[in-house]
Amino acid sequence: MWNLLLIVACYMVPALILRYLGGFNSAADAMSSWGRRSSLKRIRKQGLTLRTYARSRISS
Repeated sequence: MWNLLLIVACYMVPALILRYLGGFNSAADAMSSWGRRSSLKRIRKQGLTLRTYARSRISS
């Protein structure tokens, strides 16, 4: 029984903290903007623009 309570608490505490900080939607927005920024940084580090990167992916 204690194991079940511990498992539920381990799921609920982070979920409640996330809810307090802004909710699941804002966390999803933060993750998607982080992914977009890191992708753009990687593409620009290769010396490409979004258009040339997409063109190289489509023509391959």
